[in-house]
Amino acid sequence: RVFQRVHRQKESLSHLEMEHVSPLLLKARNLELAMPGTYDPLSQEPVVVIVSFVESIDVVTSSKQKPRILSIKGSDGRSYRYILKGHEDLKQDERVMQLFGLINQLLQHHPHTQKKDLSIKRVSVVPLAQGSDTGVKAGLIGWVPNCDNLHALI
Repeated sequence: RVFQRVHRQKESLSHLEMEHVSPLLLKARNLELAMPGTYDPLSQEPVVVIVSFVESIDVVTSSKQKPRILSIKGSDGRSYRYILKGHEDLKQDERVMQLFGLINQLLQHHPHTQKKDLSIKRVSVVPLAQGSDTGVKAGLIGWVPNCDNLHALI
């Protein structure tokens, strides 16, 4: 019975406190680490680095997998949000975004599509870990607010 009660409470959580999830990340300040998905070696702009992690992690309760939304404060004053996914290999997602980048380049080089300013919106996909012996997989995907998934649209 206790397990069932705890399980029900866990399923209804809408946020997790970072001090309980990862106290080390919560204490981390002014890291010399580029904000995931923002680094561009060709850019003349300063590199946006991680200043701190927000105190709580949001849980998407409307989704079956209940992904977590991690917010990170950047050196440019903005807050960056990412879906924190575990137990999934994000390499395929990363390859799809690379394919979208190539398609965007083709669209920009063709005069007809260049006039229409066509492009595919890309999000950052950052695989973080994949242990060959443990099989642990995790990563970050840039959060796009106010969107529906394909299942909701069909």
